[in-house]
Amino acid sequence: MKRFTIKNMATVALALVFTVSCHKLDIENPNGGKNPSFNTAKDAMGYVYTGQFARVSAMLTQQLRGSDIHYAPIYEQYVLPDNKMKAAYDIAYRHGVSVAVDKIEEYSQRASTTNDASFTKMADEARLVAASIYSVTIEYYSNPEKYISRDQSPTGLNYSDIYDLLDAVSTDDLKDEAMLLKARVKLNEKDYGAALSIINSVADKDQVAFGLEYAGSSTNMNEWQRFIGDRGKYLLADSNNIVKKYMVDDPRLATYYLSDEKFNFPLARNGSVNILGSIEAYFISAELKMRNDDKAGAEADYKKGIEASMKATGVTDFTNYMTEKGTLDNDKEKAIEQILTEKYLALFGHPMVFVDYKRTSYPIITHKASNFPNKWEYQYQ
Repeated sequence: MKRFTIKNMATVALALVFTVSCHKLDIENPNGGKNPSFNTAKDAMGYVYTGQFARVSAMLTQQLRGSDIHYAPIYEQYVLPDNKMKAAYDIAYRHGVSVAVDKIEEYSQRASTTNDASFTKMADEARLVAASIYSVTIEYYSNPEKYISRDQSPTGLNYSDIYDLLDAVSTDDLKDEAMLLKARVKLNEKDYGAALSIINSVADKDQVAFGLEYAGSSTNMNEWQRFIGDRGKYLLADSNNIVKKYMVDDPRLATYYLSDEKFNFPLARNGSVNILGSIEAYFISAELKMRNDDKAGAEADYKKGIEASMKATGVTDFTNYMTEKGTLDNDKEKAIEQILTEKYLALFGHPMVFVDYKRTSYPIITHKASNFPNKWEYQYQ
């Protein structure tokens, strides 16, 4: 089985990392500083998929408990203060994308001078790290800007930067992962025709895997504990308030919630963080096929996505769930809602939950006080 996992077990306090490199997508870094190692970018990627971005995603998981409790107290009081958004941007872009781009240049030069193919693969891994962080950052901040020299105005980031990174991936073992990520970004752009063509080019959706062995920083783990302990009550349904909208007798609840009072994410301090994988591949494919009026193909991939999710959470018997949920509605829009709802449940705590909700308004959530934020603020805004 093909499995690409970046090994990085060093515990790093990411919030305290402020050394940045000299090349920022071929623009000057205004702050100077040392040239950090590739582990800096990998730590940043781990943070992006388990840090503030994931906590915003987790706000939506109140629906896993069928709760109608509004999440406004969370993002108004804790999750989205200005300093958190600026710090998340710094870590994601400056310490993640920018450092990874530097390493692409470094490893490519080494490959050229030594004729050592291992450096080519390292450069491609750096491209995937940069693009995977970038694909989240550009969606959360909507119009993020490049860090540039002090005497110039900031320059906006764009999707073409991501495609340039992914189109340059040449290592066979990483091509499916690059195509899946490209399909994700085209989906986010609502370029559904291109996204369908790209996801169809993924040779083996069962085997696609791009992940990170991530120890996590003590700062990040403490943030999760605060989120769970101080604000987690807003994610848990009061026994008199449960409407059980989505997850009636869902066998994944035992994994997602240790008990009625214990929110269970992340699952472990030292563990594997899912960046790209078969779950997302199948649900992206299902949505795009349904939009293309291929109901049979959409339903087949939809079922495979549910199956992959169940297996990932250790569920072996989900026959009843599949009987209840496994058939798509004949109405096209209702079927798309089903797919997006199941994808949302399957990508528990994944940053793309926020992105899909912003793009489609699925799953349907009752807003009690104010609308969910469609972008984050950061330094230049």
